[in-house]
Amino acid sequence: MKIALAVMGAMVVVMIALIVHQRRWVDLWGAIGGQARGLLPILLLAVLFAACVEVLVPAETIARWLGESSGGRGIVIAWIAGVLTPGGGPIGLTLVAAVARQGASVPVLLTYLVSLSTLSLIRMPLEIGILGGRLTALRVVACALLPPLVGIGARLLKL
Repeated sequence: MKIALAVMGAMVVVMIALIVHQRRWVDLWGAIGGQARGLLPILLLAVLFAACVEVLVPAETIARWLGESSGGRGIVIAWIAGVLTPGGGPIGLTLVAAVARQGASVPVLLTYLVSLSTLSLIRMPLEIGILGGRLTALRVVACALLPPLVGIGARLLKL
């Protein structure tokens, strides 16, 4: 996490240097306002959601259902949860951070993340509208077993 922050920070410093060089401060402030109006409400709600989960669900419950000893049950729960999570990445990533702190295992977290990325129901209507039902169904069938396979592989590799 610290390396990612350092890399992102360095990239921002370079981009701000370019903006200073081009004397485009006004454009930057306009862009900051637009980004903040769109992203901050989602990010604030996602962080609040994850914090509520962390407070309301005891660490023992997370460890029992999603921890190292959860076995296949934890992988199945993560697989289904990834499909059903509303809000995609902002909600899912903050939720992963919260349950990871409370003892969820790496195989379970990887299963959830792959399921969220490949099988999320929230995007299905849009995908059907753009790609059509047949192509969407083929993609879902092709991706359906990927999340548990990743979780099982991570468990076998003892990640």
